[in-house]
Amino acid sequence: MTPRRAFDLEGSEIALVQNRLNVATIALTGLVFSGSFTLALSASLHRGEPTDFRLEFLHILTALVLGITASLASIACFLQSQQSRRAEHNDPASDSPASSNHAARWYSTSQWWFSLGQVFLYMSLSQALSASLTEVVFGVSLTAKTLGAVLGALACIVWWTFLFAGPIAFLRRMSPYQSAAERRALQIAYVFSVLLILTATGAAYNARGGGGLIRNTFQQLYQPLAWHTSWSD
Repeated sequence: MTPRRAFDLEGSEIALVQNRLNVATIALTGLVFSGSFTLALSASLHRGEPTDFRLEFLHILTALVLGITASLASIACFLQSQQSRRAEHNDPASDSPASSNHAARWYSTSQWWFSLGQVFLYMSLSQALSASLTEVVFGVSLTAKTLGAVLGALACIVWWTFLFAGPIAFLRRMSPYQSAAERRALQIAYVFSVLLILTATGAAYNARGGGGLIRNTFQQLYQPLAWHTSWSD
């Protein structure tokens, strides 16, 4: 069943939204676990040594902040979707664009909040991937450089899926059933979220002395490919 059909059939959107809430909760759990793992890793590397944890793991902390924020935003959107009105449609059994009639204000419908939550969910998953695997892949590469590079390449495919392929495909699929204002608002939210993630992560690497801001921001497009190397390389 397509997301659009689910919002046409009475009660079907409840299961759909609940499914996304479960995924968002898993992403949030993974991010919290990543934070605990990073703290434990720092303690094991610097036993009895004074060190600035916040600077050493700034890139991880940035991913955690972005990911947790996006996860909580997606959960809030999905919860709001359950409480919002369904858009009115002429033919509830049709997936045709011609059947859409946005009688209710688009920004107050369950479809709008669900779509926004879906965008934030993809962003949170991308940050869960980054926060949980960055140091793991680097640790593997210390023993097996080639294996670390391969793992980074595999993670890069998932990274592109979460940041680009998944949300763009979703927005294109929902586009025929949305008003121009709704479609534009979602596109702006998506572009802003991606730019924020790339820029903030680039700034984190820049703060650690790893090159210029513009260069580091551009490198976040293929971030997992660099996980097997030292951040200062």
